This record gives sequence, C-alpha cells and structure tokens, in this order.
Amino acid sequence: MAYNRVNPALSTEAYARLDMASETLNRFLNYLRIEKGLSPNTLAAYQSDLNKLESFCETLELEVSSLEESELRTFIRSLSTANLSRKTISRAIVAIRSFYRFLLIEGLRQDDPALDILLPDPRSALPKFLQSYEIELLLSGPDVSTPKGIRDRAILELLYGAGLRISELTSLRVDAITSRSTILRVMGKGGKERSVPIADSALNWIMKYLNVRAQFEGRKKVTSLFLNLKGRGLSRQSCWKLIMHYGKKMGLGSAHPHLLRHTFATHLLENGADLRSVQLLMGHSSVSTTEIYTHVTNERLLDIYDKCHPRS
Repeated sequence: MAYNRVNPALSTEAYARLDMASETLNRFLNYLRIEKGLSPNTLAAYQSDLNKLESFCETLELEVSSLEESELRTFIRSLSTANLSRKTISRAIVAIRSFYRFLLIEGLRQDDPALDILLPDPRSALPKFLQSYEIELLLSGPDVSTPKGIRDRAILELLYGAGLRISELTSLRVDAITSRSTILRVMGKGGKERSVPIADSALNWIMKYLNVRAQFEGRKKVTSLFLNLKGRGLSRQSCWKLIMHYGKKMGLGSAHPHLLRHTFATHLLENGADLRSVQLLMGHSSVSTTEIYTHVTNERLLDIYDKCHPRS
C-alpha cells in the first residue's frame, strides 16, 4: 500500500503518519496470508477496503491505527453515500474489524474501536437467480458454430452445472477433466479442495471445447483449461465480461458468474437436495451461508401459494 502520489497540502508529519500506516497495513495483510491462509482474491478485496480507509484518513490527516469508533462510523457512512452495495459495505466492515482485532493482538492498541460496529441487515439482500427457462436461454447464447462459441458454452455449462466460483473455473488445468470424468476436484477459498460432480451436459461441451482448444494456443504452452484468443489463460475479468455479454444478448439483463452459482444452489434445493449436500457442493465452510438459499425457495413457495391457492 505505497503512496506514489504527491499531495502538497500534507505536512511532513502527515507523510510520516501515512508511511507508518502503510507499514502496519502491510503487516496485517501478511498476517492474513500466512497465519489465516486467506486466498489472494480475498486479500486483494481486504486491501482495497483498507486502501479506502487510508484515503479517508489521509484527507483528514488522521492515523489509521488511532481512529475512534465515531470516526470509523463516519467512514462507513461515506461508503453508503457512495452507493456501494450492502455486500461491499459488509465486506469493508469485516476487513476493518479484522484489522483492529489484529492491532489489539499485536499490542498496538489497548481497545477495539470496531467492536460494536454491526454488519448491515442482510435480510433484504437475498441472492438473485435464474428460472429454468432463463438458464436455458443464457446457455443458448454462444454461437457454437465457432471455436469461441464452443468455449463460451463450455464455460457457462460448467459454472451452472457445478456451481463453481469464477476463480475456481479460471484456475482449472487442462488435465483436470477427461472424457471419463464424473467428479471434478477444485481448489476453493482458503486453499480448500472439494469434489464436485460434473453434469453430463457440461462434460459434453468441455469435450467439444478440448477438441478445438488447440486453435486458441499460442507459441507458449499454457496449462490453463480455458484460454483467451491470445493463447493465455482466461482471466476472471474476461469471464465476467463474457457472461455479462450473453446476459444482455439474451435479454436477461446484468448476468454475472455468481448469478450462475446462485442458480445452481437454488435449483438443487427446489428439486429436493438437502442443505448439507448443497453446502458441500458449494464449498461453504458454514451451513449458515447455504441457508440463505432456503429463504429464496421459501419466498417462491409463498408466492406460488398466494397465486394458486383459493384460500390464500
């Protein structure tokens, strides 16, 4: 978290405070990486959130490590006025809580100013998902008469058919799947490996993609399963753009990788899967994370009841 810009309005003492803050935040991120085993993506998200806090302190010439609860609440209110999502604000609060708990553990503070800061109420933020006909519409989006269309169809099929996170999909190696594969082993959050069944349709399209994958390869051999048009491993950002493109093309609005994951879990529960099995398939460390999908299915049941039952 280095400061490369020059702000002439800051005093020499302010610059010294910023250097000290950056050093402390770097120590915290190393602690999360080494001691807590957080994934690179989670670390990047925490760093982004704490960078915002640094910028807030820079503007007010405050020390990050010396903020009081009232100042932290002012910062969090600034996130709300910036029209950030409830989920983004919640993640920032979690990062802040972890940081000040770290300062307490390391003896850099005698109190925890974030202790009483609560997360936003999550009840109104139920995950969105696609209906069965909508997922079929999305899957039909790519032009499968082209190698790129075959690749894109395989990506969509695998994200929906296995409920993968986008980082899990982009980290797959080309030798991860064969024509006889029934189980896919993926590396999830925190370096935890899990086994996920591969749907027949997803396997079929992956095999079709493997037959044309050579057309994506460049001079340098790459082990990533999914390649971009330059022969490099497909990035998370490219996958996001790909899915957003097909969502808009098929009239489904703003589609994204996690929408397919939400749809995977919701459709399993709607068709009779038990919560524990869905938890394992999703790679959730706690069943409480999976339980949010039961609220979605319960809402749909109530909606159907209200529309269809004569006594409702």
